[in-house]
Formats: sequence, C-alpha cells, structure tokens
Amino acid sequence: MAGAQVGIDLHSGSDHRANLPQVRGDLDDPATASLAAIFGAPISIHAQERSGSLRGEGASSGCTVLLYEGGGAHRYDSHAVEVGAAGVLRVLGSLDMVPKSPIEHRARTVISRKTSWSRAHHGGLFRPHVALGERVVLGQHIGTVADATGLTVGKISARVGGVVIGLRMNPVVYQGDALAHVATIEGQSGS
Repeated sequence: MAGAQVGIDLHSGSDHRANLPQVRGDLDDPATASLAAIFGAPISIHAQERSGSLRGEGASSGCTVLLYEGGGAHRYDSHAVEVGAAGVLRVLGSLDMVPKSPIEHRARTVISRKTSWSRAHHGGLFRPHVALGERVVLGQHIGTVADATGLTVGKISARVGGVVIGLRMNPVVYQGDALAHVATIEGQSGS
C-alpha cells in the first residue's frame, strides 16, 4: 500500500452468512471516522486492525482503510451493492478523485463499539426469528435450532441488545456455529 492515502476493502458475507451493509474501522482515528460518516453505511463498527489484513497493512503504512461488508456469499444482493457503490462514490467525491457524487447522503450512520455472536448450543436446523437490521434486546429469543423431526433442541437468545448485523443463511448447523451477530448502538440502553 506504499503511496496510498485511502483504501476501501469490499467484502460480502462469508461461510453461508449474510451481513447488513456496514463499515468497519478504527473510529477513534478522526480520518477514519470522517470517511465512515461520508460513506454512510447504515452502521459503522469500531474495530482495531488485524495483523496481516488490508486494514492492518494500510495502518502500518499510514493509509486510512475502511472495510465494507454487505450481503451474503454466493448470491447477488442488490441492496448491499447499491449501498456499497454509493458509499464508495461519496468517499471518492469527498477526496476530489471523481466529481462530487450526485447520490444523496443516506441517513446518518449509527456507531457500534461492541458486537456479539449468538452461537448454536446444539447441532440441527437453524430457523432465525429476526431479520438483518432488526433491533433486538438483551435475552430476546432470536431463533431456534431443531432436530430433523422439527423438535426444538435449542432456543437462541441475543447476547446483547442492538441491531442484527449478521445472520447464518444455511440452516444446517453444528454446535458452536455462529448464528446471529448483534451490534450494540452507542447511546442506547438495553445492551
């Protein structure tokens, strides 16, 4: 990343998961926080860089890098593509790399500093009872795991209150699999 000043790393969900459109970055860094606000994803998540990642390499060379995640693996999600493309154009316009984007800014991005996955305590078939972007409270029943006959073998609860930002899409799960990802929202109680 030598010579680069800004980067945007684009991702979809992985491992049979779908993500609410979101950006991740070091929101304690003013330049990164500003870019996240300009990008305008529904949610911006504070996350430290991981060694060996594009964001980590960027940080070590003085480059500001946002990570955008949206949609799911192995499928086309037009909403996630539209949010991502509009955000990239807004960032490029703010850097005078392209004409200012005619795409109006979305509603202000909400900030999260903590996320938590609810995991399967039993193997079976997962049925979510929430959708991406839905608000949940701590302890809320957000899904079930059933055996092959349909008998419930586990109830999945939200480990924190906030917004559902990730869901497992493949119903076949094993003990320990990540099922629902919830981000707490700054300034809101119930988490």
